Amino acid sequence: MYWQEPTHTHDVTVNDSVVDMVFAIRCRELPVDHAHSLAKAIMVYLPWLREEIGAGIHSIHVAASGNGWMRPPRDDDLLFPSRRTKLRIRIPIEREADTRVLSSKLLKIDGHELAIGDARKKSLSALTTLFSRHMVVDATETEEAFLDRVAGNLKEMGVHPQKMLCGIENTINTPDRPLKTRSLMLAELRLEESAVLQTQGMGECRHLGCGLFIPHRGIAELKDT
Repeated sequence: MYWQEPTHTHDVTVNDSVVDMVFAIRCRELPVDHAHSLAKAIMVYLPWLREEIGAGIHSIHVAASGNGWMRPPRDDDLLFPSRRTKLRIRIPIEREADTRVLSSKLLKIDGHELAIGDARKKSLSALTTLFSRHMVVDATETEEAFLDRVAGNLKEMGVHPQKMLCGIENTINTPDRPLKTRSLMLAELRLEESAVLQTQGMGECRHLGCGLFIPHRGIAELKDT
């Protein structure tokens, strides 16, 4: 864990150069480890997505209870999306029309059908605590080494978080290799730093949901824990 004392932030407008496209979906069940199959199915219709700067596919998460989504223990376990579950794709705004072609498409994800409905455009958040569910790490990288590397990468981007906390380890399986990932929370960013991270992301495999940052309510309760 990396922790510094807070500094004050000032207001900066979050622009809409990058947005999330939020699609309604109908799907009875999906494997927990669906990132690669989902990306492959989507890129049939959006072949430009993997190479587009600022683009990525958020993995589909399902809330199991009022306490939030809990990942089942095995990668071949199933998720059961509800009507409220959405597919989110982060794109540069100029790709909005290109991305809307997904509406009405039926995808096959490891043998499971996922029907995509209408989309709405969602602006990025002005919150200054951000969370990435997956950051790719080296197989032998320790938590301390991971945080040191992240701090260096952030510094090159002009981002200086006061608090960093890495969490759950997971594996995303791909035909090339299994990817080891860690979750990462960054807190007490300046608003312009939050905007940079959301619009640019960090690290590799954005099409698999890695290195994409979403807003988080706060970090104080995690520190207490």
